Amino acid sequence: SSLNTYASSQWHHVVFVNTGVAGEQKIYVNGVDDSEVTASETSSFSYTGPHSIRLGRRGVCNDSYRNGKIDDVRIWNRALSSTEIQMLYDSYQ
Repeated sequence: SSLNTYASSQWHHVVFVNTGVAGEQKIYVNGVDDSEVTASETSSFSYTGPHSIRLGRRGVCNDSYRNGKIDDVRIWNRALSSTEIQMLYDSYQ
């Protein structure tokens, strides 16, 4: 869950990081660590299921799309540091 509220009419830089430490994931919004959540029973993100990974849509529901635009999606093969995430955000300013 988010620690903050964001205006839906503004652009936001969002980064999801799976740290690989005891199932820990972090969400950065506009270069700042916004929340920390713990996943149960996993220490790393690995997807081998039959469904596609979806961005802007919740689960496999056909009618649960986000109302907005997604641009410049990137996937790394490692966890980015908070410094790297801040640098990415700053590069868009």
